[in-house]
Amino acid sequence: MMAGLLVLAFFVLFMPPIYHDSAEPERTVAGVVTQLDWSEESQDLQIRLAGDSSHYYLNRALGMGIDGAKWKASMLGDTVTLEVVHRPWGLARWTGVGPIRGVIFHGDTVYRTGRVRPLK
Repeated sequence: MMAGLLVLAFFVLFMPPIYHDSAEPERTVAGVVTQLDWSEESQDLQIRLAGDSSHYYLNRALGMGIDGAKWKASMLGDTVTLEVVHRPWGLARWTGVGPIRGVIFHGDTVYRTGRVRPLK
C-alpha cells in the first residue's frame, strides 16, 4: 500500500501531464540526418540525427501527403532543423522521443504543424 502511494506521489510531483496543443514549449534541434524511415501502418515518419540519441517522429506524416521515399532521398546525409515539442519530463526524459512540429530544409519550412510544402 505504501509503495503504491509513493509511486503515485512520484508521478504527480515529477511527471506533469502532456498537453497536445500549441501551449507546449518547443526547442530547435539541427543536425545531419542519419536515418529517415516511416511506417505504412501508423503513417509516422521517424528521423534520427548524427550525435543525437533522441529519435524524432512526425505523427501521421504519410497521411498528410509527405513522400517518405522522396524525403529520405533528399535529406539523408544532409542537415535539417527540427522544431520539436520540448518535454523535459515524462517519457521523453528517459526514452529520447521528440514529436516534430516543424522541419526546415535548406532554409525552407517544408513542414509546420499539419502544413506540408513540396521539397525543392
